[in-house]
Amino acid sequence: MAAPLSSERPPLFDDAPPLPPLIESREPSDPRPRLNPDEVAVTAPERLAQRWRERLTELGAPTAVTVSVQQNRVAISIGDAILFAPGQAELTPPGHAILRRLAATLIAARGDLIIEGHTDVTPVANQRFPSNWELSGARASSVVRRLIDLGVPATRLSAVGFADTRPLGPGGDPASLARNRRVAISLQADE
Repeated sequence: MAAPLSSERPPLFDDAPPLPPLIESREPSDPRPRLNPDEVAVTAPERLAQRWRERLTELGAPTAVTVSVQQNRVAISIGDAILFAPGQAELTPPGHAILRRLAATLIAARGDLIIEGHTDVTPVANQRFPSNWELSGARASSVVRRLIDLGVPATRLSAVGFADTRPLGPGGDPASLARNRRVAISLQADE
């Protein structure tokens, strides 16, 4: 039986500094050189990812929470071992805690948040989830429900399950399998 949902909202970390803009505007009289578009395409995503890594460190996120930037989206990936017991979709106490830490930053971010569930290639072996598709979708939905409880507007959230179709690690070794089991929170990169 699930524990009753708390109506208590987390503090909004009003004292947390906003993320700096990706590229600062410059006056025509500014002597600093402007970045050419080719340089921005190569360096901007890494700078943005680094700012998000620093923000997550400030929030006390464990090192298993990683950041990448692709196609104008930031992806905050959380390993499944933090969020869920094997083969389950109910958040663990550490899973609740990490989402509580992230909530204010996600509330402050602009745009829609896509919560992606990912599994490894190992077939799930329980009656509740006939395949990794159901497991990955249920895990994404659990994270969405928790974020709504923490104050993220439901109108900004969506959940999607990818099963094992988007692996990060190429092999069937334990490290690759663990890397592939994750939930990613995808948001606009133009903060």
